[in-house]
Amino acid sequence: MQITNRSLTGLDSLTKSLILALALIAIAGCATERSAANADPHTPFYPIIQINGAVAKSGKGDFDGAISDLTEVIRRLIESSALYAGDPSAPIIPKSDVTNQDALDTIAAFEVYAYFNRGIAERAKGGINQAIDDFNKANDLMASALRSPKAGDLRIALLPINENLYAAYNDRGISEGKRRNFDAAIADFSKAIDLKLELAPAYLNRAKARSAKGDLDGAKVDENRAAELKANSHQ
Repeated sequence: MQITNRSLTGLDSLTKSLILALALIAIAGCATERSAANADPHTPFYPIIQINGAVAKSGKGDFDGAISDLTEVIRRLIESSALYAGDPSAPIIPKSDVTNQDALDTIAAFEVYAYFNRGIAERAKGGINQAIDDFNKANDLMASALRSPKAGDLRIALLPINENLYAAYNDRGISEGKRRNFDAAIADFSKAIDLKLELAPAYLNRAKARSAKGDLDGAKVDENRAAELKANSHQ
């Protein structure tokens, strides 16, 4: 049985949240694409300006430009993390040599912000594997990022990382199913379900993949669970 995009009922809201997230992030810090373009790489490093400039590019459809800029931000955060505060007197040292936990937490906040937005751009241009990697990296750094005073300025707690990661795993599962790689599809749908137990689409997609493999009992369990979730959503 073929897995199709028709199984993605309910994901339109995730796409809307992605667009809203881009708008929200672009507002943070009052940065513009122009100010990012004028940032001199030889002067103190202000990640929020460069990240928001990349978000502006992404919003205009320049996903390659956004990805390139965000990749450079991430590189600089890792290789010369002491510049994150824009302090001209700060020594340029790699993140691995930073010992102050407050500084590490602030670096993590900027990294989460950058990885999330690069994942958005990657997913928009079809780089689903790269998007999943970036969303997972953002999640891995989240606990540290939330301890930073910058977390509020960057709206870290409001970033819809899991919603986008759910959609990305679901999208990749559909692609694997179309190639009849049903084990890989089931694995991706299961990861999506672990992130959002209350959403039906991944259950429906996993049911189709299980049915295609001959696991009719497993497919029935998923179909029943999807039906329950749909019924509950209309109550």
